[in-house]
Amino acid sequence: MTLSNKYSNLREVKMGYSFTGKNVVVTGATGGLGECIAEQFAKAGANVALAGRNVAKAESIAESLKQYGGKVIVVKTDVSKFSDVENLVDTAVREFGSIDIMINNAGVGTTGNLLDLPIEKWDTVIDVDLKGTLYGCRAAIKYMKEQKAGKIVNIASIAGKECAPRTAAYSAAKAGVIAMTSSLAKEFAKDGITVNAVLPGIIRTEMWESTLRKMIGEDQAARDAVFNKYINGMIPQGRPQEPIDIAETALFLCSEEAHNITGQNIAVDGGATF
Repeated sequence: MTLSNKYSNLREVKMGYSFTGKNVVVTGATGGLGECIAEQFAKAGANVALAGRNVAKAESIAESLKQYGGKVIVVKTDVSKFSDVENLVDTAVREFGSIDIMINNAGVGTTGNLLDLPIEKWDTVIDVDLKGTLYGCRAAIKYMKEQKAGKIVNIASIAGKECAPRTAAYSAAKAGVIAMTSSLAKEFAKDGITVNAVLPGIIRTEMWESTLRKMIGEDQAARDAVFNKYINGMIPQGRPQEPIDIAETALFLCSEEAHNITGQNIAVDGGATF
């Protein structure tokens, strides 16, 4: 079952993008969002390198994506280590011949009171969410600068704009991604490289489920009620976002139609931020 089939209300990307012959790297490809992004690029004809720490899951995803005709490879990657990310991009270039698109999606989250949250958890969030994105940009731009072309999409979060209590580590990391995206876009614009970020709103990921369990326990109905109350109070459209919403935006930003868009941090959040 593909990720799109896991949600009854999801849409397929319908704008007819073609990425045939394009080479794409997706970090965090074994998570729900990364898997969906990788799937949509594969459906559009791209060759895709899947990066993640869970190789068995990545291999399973790769097998399902090969049906779309492109080449799919798996590279075990811990994005908190620059050597791993550099190896990821080097491997993709060696296998595909070039890198056209870099999707820096890998991320972790944590919540906690400033005085209680262990410094080690702060370090992990910064290392993965902020430095991991920096490493992906640096490894990809090395090649993109030479070929005078390339598209980078960083997955940030509205938490980098609309901060909340107990989310300081996550918000700080994602705010850094937002600022870095704008800076790198200006630095490499004349090299034919676009750098943009997508800021997802609220997707009911495993991170959200973990938070709800800590707050409420195992009562599914109670967790649903709290989540829905939060959605209705924060999002004007009154519904959470889905992985396909983010994937559609990423595909657009990597398409020729978006050739004049760079340095933008685009929130896909149902109107929660402005």
